[in-house]
Amino acid sequence: MARSLLIGLWALVGCARATPPNVLLIVVDTLRADRLGWYGPNGNLTPFLDSLAARGHVAWNAYAPVSWTSPSVASLWTSRYPSQHGITTFGSVLAASELTLAEILGQRGFVTGGFTANPGLSTNLGYAQGFERYETFPRDGAVAEGFWMTKGRAEEIQNAALAWLDTLGRGPYPGRPVFLYLQYMEPHFPYHPPEDIVPAAMARRGDPAIAQQTGRDMFLTDAGKRNWVHPDKNALDFIEDLYDAEVMGLDRELRGFFAALESRGFLANAVVVVTADHGEEFGDHEGLGHGKTLYNEVLHVPLLLVLPGQARRADLRDAVSLVDVTPTLLDLLGVPAPPSVEGHSFAAALRPKSLRERLRDVVAAPSPRAAFAELVTTTEGKPSTRHRQAIIVGSRKLIVDAEGAAEGFELGTDPHEKAPHAITGGDETVLRTALEHFGRALQAPSAHERVDLDEATRRRLRALGYVDH
Repeated sequence: MARSLLIGLWALVGCARATPPNVLLIVVDTLRADRLGWYGPNGNLTPFLDSLAARGHVAWNAYAPVSWTSPSVASLWTSRYPSQHGITTFGSVLAASELTLAEILGQRGFVTGGFTANPGLSTNLGYAQGFERYETFPRDGAVAEGFWMTKGRAEEIQNAALAWLDTLGRGPYPGRPVFLYLQYMEPHFPYHPPEDIVPAAMARRGDPAIAQQTGRDMFLTDAGKRNWVHPDKNALDFIEDLYDAEVMGLDRELRGFFAALESRGFLANAVVVVTADHGEEFGDHEGLGHGKTLYNEVLHVPLLLVLPGQARRADLRDAVSLVDVTPTLLDLLGVPAPPSVEGHSFAAALRPKSLRERLRDVVAAPSPRAAFAELVTTTEGKPSTRHRQAIIVGSRKLIVDAEGAAEGFELGTDPHEKAPHAITGGDETVLRTALEHFGRALQAPSAHERVDLDEATRRRLRALGYVDH
């Protein structure tokens, strides 16, 4: 199977290649799917990413397996769920026994480099395993004492990544493919977008000074800790505008970064993946932030794949999960997935289909894929009771709390999940059966290692909008 997919990929490119393609994996922290031009009606926020999507595979129904960063990235890399890899708090350490995408590709001869602006994905928490070069930003460990934080910016991680790539041409890696991972923090609170972009993002709003002061009062107390008071309309508009401005600024940075990669020949033969670890709530269900619920504003994530030589857009409508990304990449590269992988490759859906295959699909009417998510603990470190698990099959979704009570949604007619209702009959059977399947696969994690966070890390997490730990 893997060999046939590899041949299919090379056929798409047009010729066989002696060296496997480079892999570029971009994770944009906290990026809602509806901020991308191809997903939502939010204006022209991402012209560069939209142009990339015009020649890529767009997954319309991609979901995170959890609604906050640390467990989501661990799931992306290991293709395992939080209950399995054990990342459930900020101090959780990704165990050395967990096999990551970087480790697998490194064993296959890839040069591996990772650059992240999220302090929760640090080396001492196990996220560097498999990477020959791994850096966390900002390098100086800057921490805000007030509303604004000097967080790692796109320019920093991109410059570091390009500098590292430039050393490879002079180092002992000629002919070796590269796996490059970058995690951006622009859309994550606190927001301080480029000043020249803010007016465009706020063009449709009222007096920004009123909203700004309300936002400051809402997010932080005088002690510099989170004070999540529900905002009024002015504050919420202001916050969303700043978020959108960060998205716009990042899109501009990505345009320059891709141009730099192009000039270095990195993209001449590369598989590119752009996604997010989770989304963000702006009052969608009377809350703010992420890591507390399993509604789609925090679970539905963008997912874009561009294959070597691809020139036309293709749409993938099946529900897929971030846990499916690693097996899909391995499948495309002709690398067998290890037994620990829980996700399923959707690489076959990325290949052009013959007439026979299209007819077979019509006759067989394959069952829709299921996407599963869980919230073991919230970002506050407390056991999640309101939302514990979610399952999506086709356009049906079920969210279950710690007691087993469920909210049902028909996403086709209610994409914003405003009208919960009971799901009965065959639909309920399908969803409950899928939940039971994942329940059997998930086992309570053994005693995973945890570390006490130092004060600098605690302060940085507080500055990112999280409560004290």
